[in-house]
Amino acid sequence: MNEEEWQEILKISKEQTVIGNLADAITTLPIESRPPAKVMQQLVPLVLHIEQQHYRMEQTLVDLFKALNQINVRPILMKGQSVGRRYPHPEHRICGDIDLLFKSDEDLKRANEWARQHAEWTDDFYEKHLAFRWKGVVVEHHAHLSSLASRRYDHCWKEIVAAELGTETLPEIHFGEVTAYELPSTLYAFFLLLHKCEHVMEDGLGLRQVCDWAIFLQSESSRIDREKFQKWLDLLELRPLANAFGQIVVDDIGMSEECLPFPLVRNQKHYQLLLRDIFKGGNFGKKRYPYKGRVGKLYDMWRTLWVKLPRYAHLYQLWPRESCARYSSMFRRGIKRIISILLSKCSNSHK
Repeated sequence: MNEEEWQEILKISKEQTVIGNLADAITTLPIESRPPAKVMQQLVPLVLHIEQQHYRMEQTLVDLFKALNQINVRPILMKGQSVGRRYPHPEHRICGDIDLLFKSDEDLKRANEWARQHAEWTDDFYEKHLAFRWKGVVVEHHAHLSSLASRRYDHCWKEIVAAELGTETLPEIHFGEVTAYELPSTLYAFFLLLHKCEHVMEDGLGLRQVCDWAIFLQSESSRIDREKFQKWLDLLELRPLANAFGQIVVDDIGMSEECLPFPLVRNQKHYQLLLRDIFKGGNFGKKRYPYKGRVGKLYDMWRTLWVKLPRYAHLYQLWPRESCARYSSMFRRGIKRIISILLSKCSNSHK
């Protein structure tokens, strides 16, 4: 490949947050097939920055778990650094935020109280979690593993989670001298898929999250209960999306089909629809929502409302019932929040 083609690959890797994956893949190529010096000069500093972020995140996790342990709280670490440890080179996976789940409402309450006392800022605008910044890292305390718009799906999912967390012994993950919990392998594998499906319906997601699922399945394949996994797929009617993701991780990323916890049924229409959406939106749909984080919440909600509603119709065939439920929920919730923000602004202006 020539320099122009490598520059395009580098650009896409940035959009999909897989720079570290690209660097690792390049080291497996013959010398004559590697990028020209100009491309490598751009790539190396990016990888070094990712490594620095990784080590900073690892230390922050140690400090955070120590602080929570002091108030007798041991959290469940989800996604992020937990999945990242299964990569051949964990330090090359781009860090995100820290997502924590808690074994009881009392643990969540104590953890939230601690966050409000010690965090640089907190944000409970979104009902599903308390977000805050601590030592420069964004942390989210989750009340639920996931919340689905369809009441039927949400009820089924919460029953699954309650049953699994109530009967399974939670695996531990160690960070230096402290430990945290992880989800049981089968529940974790399914949650990672469900989380990706949610992001596809809402904003979009990048290849990094798809790679995470592939890495996890490859690492935990022997510990995943395939019969249970497929039962859950049918309860939430996730086969179309699961097959589309399965086709990507097998045919494009190169994971062994044997690691999939369900028989793969290829559907080119669904596969192409999902793949196009991933590349069109970039990591978490940031190419689609360039204004996010740069404008006020009122403008953000208003713009997002009119961007997301057509998405649900576009992606309807991948998850019909959830698409309809999200369409209705998003419209009602969006209008409610916009009105709430406007009323708050009016109230403040009269003080």
